[in-house]
Amino acid sequence: MRDSFYVVDSRIQIHDLRPATFVLADSTNQLTLQDIASAKFSDKFKPVSAFNNFKSYTSYWLRLPIATQGSIKNWWLMLRQADKNYYSTNTYEVNYNFVDVYFCNERYQLLSKQLTGLFMPRSQKQIKNTAGINRVLFSGGQGQKQIVYIRIYNEFGFGSAPAYVEIHNPAVPLPAGNRDWLITMMGGIIFFFSLFSFSLFLFVKDKSYLFFGIYTLLTSQIYLTKHSRLPFIDWYIPEHPQWFIGFEAILESGIYIFFLMFGRSFINLPSLSKRTDNFLRVFIAVWIFYTLAQLIVVATSRHYIIPLPYSTLIFTLLAILFVIRFAFFKNIFARLFVIGGLWLLFFTL
Repeated sequence: MRDSFYVVDSRIQIHDLRPATFVLADSTNQLTLQDIASAKFSDKFKPVSAFNNFKSYTSYWLRLPIATQGSIKNWWLMLRQADKNYYSTNTYEVNYNFVDVYFCNERYQLLSKQLTGLFMPRSQKQIKNTAGINRVLFSGGQGQKQIVYIRIYNEFGFGSAPAYVEIHNPAVPLPAGNRDWLITMMGGIIFFFSLFSFSLFLFVKDKSYLFFGIYTLLTSQIYLTKHSRLPFIDWYIPEHPQWFIGFEAILESGIYIFFLMFGRSFINLPSLSKRTDNFLRVFIAVWIFYTLAQLIVVATSRHYIIPLPYSTLIFTLLAILFVIRFAFFKNIFARLFVIGGLWLLFFTL
């Protein structure tokens, strides 16, 4: 296969490399650079525009023949999603698990290798900040030709969307995600409520404030997992980002568990209905057991028992049933909890 090189002009700040991107699916998850750079695989790469079944594979390779016009030093070579509008402001956050980038010369000899990806430890990345963006550094001299190979490996599931590559002058800032400002603002407000609740608990010693404080604290942290740049990983687990899956499962479960514990304490459920209280305690115990089982399965098999969005939806609906049950108690605190509780569950969901 004769390479047609895409020319990266240093006078142009952003280059969409879709026309120069070719893809090869790796159903074995075992192909190496030596394999895919050999003559055996030279004709098996397809244009990214003609490849539509990324979701069928956990591993695939991209190939990009690039020539440089002018001198380029430490620009960003980053992955984007090809199934969204090019001008959408959140397509930089593709969150592939592991990404290996190999820079080769025209004779397919390795020049350098860089690492990125959502679950790559910070110390192993060339660009260390912003876990939610998959990018490495790109440099090239006048007239230099390079073959860039990119291996994308999604350990925790199949590819979510076709990938393509953009070369970006870091002097041009990346746009924020469409909802990042809202996520940041709401997370901050909820965190303030958690501090306020903990303060009340210290003064009045009412467990309701403690449970509500934990609920709002966990909710504020779940916002960090929904932010497109994933500050949760950068702040808490930069060297162990694979733990993110477990923390997300704990947070998703914890917000509902402590919300129901808050309601149980706030309305003094044991005094209103022993039977409902026993059902609620069993429900919480089952939820905790399921969460622990989920963590074990994810750690050992890299798969969920039930995908997180579905399990969260199931438990949310069950929690709503408990809140509706509370509405039948002829108690002012139960009525107040139902009025606020349904809104909080809707807001959390």
